[in-house]
Amino acid sequence: MPDISLLRDIALDVGMSDASVLEIIQNAPKRYKVYRIPKKGSGFRIIAQPARELKTIQRSISKLVLEKLPVHASAAAYRPKIGIFHNAAVHAGTSPILKLDFERFFNSITAEAWRRFVASQEELRLSRSEMALVTRALFWGEGSKNPSCLSIGAPTSPLISNAIMFQFDVEMSNFAEERGLRYTRYADDIVASAKDFKVLHHFERHVRQYIKKNKTPSLTINESKRAIYSPGDRRLVTGLILTPDGKISLGRHRKREISSLIHFFRLGQLDHERLGYLQGLLSFSLSVEHDFVSRMSSKYGNDVVSAILNYRVPRRDGSPR
Repeated sequence: MPDISLLRDIALDVGMSDASVLEIIQNAPKRYKVYRIPKKGSGFRIIAQPARELKTIQRSISKLVLEKLPVHASAAAYRPKIGIFHNAAVHAGTSPILKLDFERFFNSITAEAWRRFVASQEELRLSRSEMALVTRALFWGEGSKNPSCLSIGAPTSPLISNAIMFQFDVEMSNFAEERGLRYTRYADDIVASAKDFKVLHHFERHVRQYIKKNKTPSLTINESKRAIYSPGDRRLVTGLILTPDGKISLGRHRKREISSLIHFFRLGQLDHERLGYLQGLLSFSLSVEHDFVSRMSSKYGNDVVSAILNYRVPRRDGSPR
């Protein structure tokens, strides 16, 4: 039986009894629905979605425990008011860039790596039984009843990954700063930019040496996604284009897609799902390339663009959100 304090805090937060919360957590590693999603190139991405009651408990643990964990400023993913635009903007300009990617990033962060990480954190005081409770609640069993690794689909995986990668981010950020590089990490995507290619090669060698030496977590570079781009190349960072004049662009393909969807909306030919998708694209465009949204307003009318942005996608029962 775990220490009563954390279990009681979780139970009070989710509105369940201590016994009910404990029963769910005891079987948590197997309470996932697994999906295979085809990747753009080849192969599949495994999505393990926790059951609804487990996801509620995970969110409670996130609030009670995980939000106390450190996150480095160079980590651009899963942080309030920080995202893909910030990640790309750091590298805006005319410098060459290096892009590296980690294979099976969430799945490579194991329960054992988490235990070693927590043991190194003086400010995170968890008893042995509390640690066992939290680990069982947050880590997918990959078909087993025992906690194994993080899953793509759990709401707590992003926070844990940022915390466990904190020391990596410190090391890479310090190395970059000392040598005049710019470094960011968006989940499993690393981007570095510098004035010349030689410095980028030094940075890459340092990354490879670090992950070979350190095993918390055990990371592997996806060699098929490794790339270096010169200022004259099409430089894409987390889905956004770095233009030669130092700006950030949505890119031609995405702009054409948005314009086409607005046209179909004006004709009344978008269903709720596609309209919600368009609304998200337009909202994102406002923060990335406001002039493009202004051009869409001039082309299709302010009333049309406003109607899309203010549309309230109905719930499954038909009521507005």
